[in-house]
Amino acid sequence: MPSSIKLAVILTEQSKANLRDVWLEASWEDLMRSMTFSSSKPSLQMEDVAEQVETYIENIYQARYKGQWGQIQVQVFKMMNQAGNKELFFKDNKDNVNQHFNPGDTLVVELDAVSTSNQAMQQEPEFTEEMIEKARSLLRFGLNDRVLCNCGPRWLLGHVVGTAVPDDELIPYLVKTDALPGLPSGTISVPSDDDGCCIQEVCFDPATQLDLVRCAAAVVTESRKPKLRFAVGDDIACRIRNNPEDGLENWVRGCITEVWPNIGVATWDMGEATGKFSEIVPYKVNLASDKWVYCHRDDHTLIRRQGMQPRTRIKGTSKRMETVTEEDGRRIRIDHVTERRKVLLDEVCDTD
Repeated sequence: MPSSIKLAVILTEQSKANLRDVWLEASWEDLMRSMTFSSSKPSLQMEDVAEQVETYIENIYQARYKGQWGQIQVQVFKMMNQAGNKELFFKDNKDNVNQHFNPGDTLVVELDAVSTSNQAMQQEPEFTEEMIEKARSLLRFGLNDRVLCNCGPRWLLGHVVGTAVPDDELIPYLVKTDALPGLPSGTISVPSDDDGCCIQEVCFDPATQLDLVRCAAAVVTESRKPKLRFAVGDDIACRIRNNPEDGLENWVRGCITEVWPNIGVATWDMGEATGKFSEIVPYKVNLASDKWVYCHRDDHTLIRRQGMQPRTRIKGTSKRMETVTEEDGRRIRIDHVTERRKVLLDEVCDTD
């Protein structure tokens, strides 16, 4: 009987440095946070896991460079548990994976990578690190920012896992899309850094962007609606499109006028997969500007209680944790998910 297990994989910092040496850099924690390892044998062995990690990274290199810089060979030479206090020997000892891990556990991997092409070893890509960093500084989004990507028949929601990625030219973004019913998660490239290809996830204008509301909303049915944080009449703040003057996040005051409003019936068709959009979203909000928006996701990056707007505004996705200094000089750490506030102790205490 075939065997399988799903594990999170973390690469050591040395492993990431080794991959950068062969021009391969990515948000590995996101790409490998949930990997399924399988074997046709009755028991899955640690050696099988090592080989599948190697193949996974080699395939990413091939997909990114398409043979332009040859191939790479990845070699796993150390595997550990998350605590780092147990090294797993996998070449000579045929240990079964289930001796060491339960589904969902985290595996730490150390590996090396070398180029198998003499041409690739002798010739560097035309993009220098300085050029790549310069390109990244000009991009609108950074790693882990939430965006919607134009995929033709519909927009797909996801998060950025790569920026200024070298190919024939620098690809602005790699985005890992959220899984949908009938359409699994995948990593796609964004060829242009403009709203026609890729747009930041915010509360969209229903008058002109109802399609984005639908594409960004999780599929929820009337019979299985999750509990919401806010109720009708609550004073809140919504994040809308970034402020055009400084390019930073833009939160506007509002009041919730309806929970689980119906936004209509619509379907999508991407050829290999089809489906229905959600007919309901968490909130309808009247804004102080006399406009209104739908909030398609009950999340701290999109909607907060009035007064919980970030003190330090940023360009990308709003942060969960924020440290602020009060008027009395106290430093407070705010958790924008739980709304807890914690006073931070001074890093240096004056004992005189």
